[in-house]
Formats: sequence, structure tokens, C-alpha cells
Amino acid sequence: MPSATRLSTRALTRSGFVLLALSFGCSSRTDDSAGSAGASSVAGTSSAGASGSGVGGSAAGGVAGVAGMQNTGGSVAGSGGSEAGAPSLGGAGGSSGAAGTGGAGGAGGAAAQARDLIVYDDSNGRLLHLNGAAPALNWTSVSGEGRDIQLVGSGKVMLGKADGWDEYRVSDGVKAGGQHGFPGTEDAYRLADGNTLLASVSGTNIVLKTVNGAGQVQGSIMYPGFSYVRLVRPTVTGSYMVTADTVVFEGNAQGKVIWQVSPQGGKHVWKAVRLADGNTAISTGYGATLLIYDSAGKLLKTIGGAAQPNAAQIAPWFYADFHVMPNGNYFLVNSQADRTMDSSVQLLEYDTAGTLVWQQKQPMGVRTLEEALVIDGLDAAKLYVEPQGRLVPVP
Repeated sequence: MPSATRLSTRALTRSGFVLLALSFGCSSRTDDSAGSAGASSVAGTSSAGASGSGVGGSAAGGVAGVAGMQNTGGSVAGSGGSEAGAPSLGGAGGSSGAAGTGGAGGAGGAAAQARDLIVYDDSNGRLLHLNGAAPALNWTSVSGEGRDIQLVGSGKVMLGKADGWDEYRVSDGVKAGGQHGFPGTEDAYRLADGNTLLASVSGTNIVLKTVNGAGQVQGSIMYPGFSYVRLVRPTVTGSYMVTADTVVFEGNAQGKVIWQVSPQGGKHVWKAVRLADGNTAISTGYGATLLIYDSAGKLLKTIGGAAQPNAAQIAPWFYADFHVMPNGNYFLVNSQADRTMDSSVQLLEYDTAGTLVWQQKQPMGVRTLEEALVIDGLDAAKLYVEPQGRLVPVP
């Protein structure tokens, strides 16, 4: 049993079945696999942040967001007014921000918005609970290699494994369940009906299997002509959005591809979801972008990438897991995959215009995050699914 270092208590509950993504082919899971003005890593050490200007004011020691929103560790004057920042968690207060147009400079480094997160550290094979508002609740669980995480109710978070899935208590990170015996699993996703969807590859076919809580296969779908798969997400119409290296497709329950696109610059494309407006959001893996396509396959928007204004600071490399926040923004993991870049920032939030509005440095010692969930305000007793990219509780 993987060990868990207990640093926190929090509960999430609900049990059910799991949808697994299986791969019968051999594939690597690792190849795709704060400011001196105030932010610090989980271990409590501060790192320098760059200065940036917000609307109506400028920040010292951190990157300011739109309309005075502040990124990790800086102080920023809001539009038309001034804001005095308190020291960020674990770091020292920053120097006073310079006065901006219409607002006075902030005094001291203001803290970035504290988030409650569960993340998967692919470089070390660990699940971590990172509660920015209450660090005493944090824990680290040595889970071993995995992919895709999900709140599945009954106070548990699920991690897909190479032969099924494991479940861990959200309160303390202790392993508390799972199912195995499905070699080649690439993704495991709990469906709203309680079954689990498993994705795998057999030869040149992507295979989706539904498995109940007792580990019994309930059905399967095969999509011929593909030899690579990462994450799979159902749509509200009963089809599946499937990522297959340089291709994303929508497949129906009969194994027919009904929509397909080759994401610009995508390689080892990680995840795709059909949004509420009918568009499709795709994290492009080594493309280091989040792309939005319309129903006709036309590229509407490119978010992130090497040319974004904050690229030198965050080191975009491999855009992996993401989900849509309650306000419509995109929360995204900037994985470093097969490289070490300690200066990178791997937890990001973009607004719908593609502006980086929030960021958080990964914990010290974490080389590569791959998956992350924002669990602020979520009911630990319920299963959460992503029918349109947002985390929605199942009644």
C-alpha cells in the first residue's frame, strides 16, 4: 500500500463505478508526461517574481493581472484606487508598488488567491493536497505512477493506474480502494452512472471499456485506426471526446468517429472537452497551448504558447490537464513532462480572452505536475463529472 504523509484533514464522499482508459500497447507515461515580494513555495521558500503592471497600477515583485488582479507574490494597485498587500503565505512582504495611473502604489506584497488543490506529481509518483489557506491540512501520498484524477465521492479522489485505478481519502491521503486487472490502462474516468470508463490501445484500435465497482466489464467500444490515447471525456449527448496524439476526435457509442480535428502544433495532445457553447477546448501537450475550435473545426482562439507575454516567467512546455472554473476561466497544468525546469510555474489560470490572471508555483521538489483539481467549495460527499469542462456534482 502506498504510504501517506498526513498533514491535513478534509472529507469528500461518494462511491460508484469507474470508466477506464486502457492501452494494450507499450507507451511511456513520463514522456508526455515566489516573488521576493511575497510568494513562497509549499516548503516556505521564496523565489523572485517579475514586476508587472495592472490596470491603474503597477506591481513590484509579482505579475499583476487584469484590473488589479495579482499573480504570485506581487503587490498591485487596483484601477482608480490603492491596495495594501499583506505578506503572502510563507514569504516576506514585498516592496511598495509604484503608483499607476489613477491609483496609488500598494504597500507591501499582497498574497495571491489561496486555492485548495489536489495535484498529481508525475516526477515523483505522488498525490498532494495543497490547501493555500490552511497549509496544516496538506498531505502527500506516495501513489506511484498514474494518470488522471477525479473526485469520486465517499471522501475519495481517484487516480488512474496502468492496470485500473486506486482511490485515496481526501482527508489524509491514505489509499482506500480501487480496482485492478486491466493491463494497459491509460485513463480512468468515473461516469455519472457510477461505472468507470477505461481507455486503452489494442494494436491500432482505441478501446473504451466500462467497468462496475466490482470490476466487471459492462461494455466496450472500439475506434479503429488509432494507436495512442490519453484522456477521454463524455459529452452531454453521450459521445466521447478522445485525444489520440496529434488528433482529437468525437466518437459515438457505436465506434464511429463523428468529428475530428488535428490541433495546431499538438503532439501527445492531453485532453479535450466539448464546452457548453458547442466549441471544443483542447490542451495540446507539447504544443503548450489551449486551443478553442468551433463545430466546423475552425480554430477560434489560442491560449498560452511560447509567444504569450508571461512565457519567460512560466516556461510553457507541455499543457496537460485543465478544467473550466465556475467563472468561465480555464485552470490549467503547465507540465514540464520530460525536462527539469525548476523556474517554471505549473499551475495557471487564464480568462476567456487568453490573459493569464492567476498562477501558483509548484511545491519545491516537484519537477513535473500532470493533473490538478481545484476543490474550493466542492462537496466531498459527491462524485464530480465534467460534462462541459466544469466540475459538476452528481446528485
